[in-house]
Amino acid sequence: MYDDVPIGWKRAFGKIMLEDYRKVLIRNNYLDEFQWIEVKEKYGTLRLYSYSAPEEVLDLELKYDYISRHICICCGRINVATVTDGWVELLCEDCYNKRILNERERYEKHSKDQEYIYTPYEKFAKKMREIEAIVTYKCYSPENGDYEKKCDYSDTISKIMERQKKLFKKR
Repeated sequence: MYDDVPIGWKRAFGKIMLEDYRKVLIRNNYLDEFQWIEVKEKYGTLRLYSYSAPEEVLDLELKYDYISRHICICCGRINVATVTDGWVELLCEDCYNKRILNERERYEKHSKDQEYIYTPYEKFAKKMREIEAIVTYKCYSPENGDYEKKCDYSDTISKIMERQKKLFKKR
């Protein structure tokens, strides 16, 4: 099911994510039993679904859902804007502009009598948020009621930032 992870997310953190899963599954003696039942992009984030896996696996699903909401789904660049032109996507400016050019060409070819209208990337970029190393989730459990859960993703984010330097070094 790893093939269903979009290419930009694979480039940015795919190997890091798989290694995290491997460590957790070995630690929980669950490596041979584990499988994802669904892997997809939904509302601009990576959704990983597994069945009756250890609690640590659920934490990884949450972690990569959070991390993916800051990374371009096409190329893997970090800290990008959420594009919402009818569909929620995470795109960097370059990938967005490539998409707009392709859509404009297709539109002008089939709808010559109407003007092509799009939202400039700068309007989306104002909504952009940088990735945080410490994330706080609001949770609920029948035993504890409402509570906050703090998750430290700094190690993973550091690895992703190192990977970014290799992927997007200036030429």
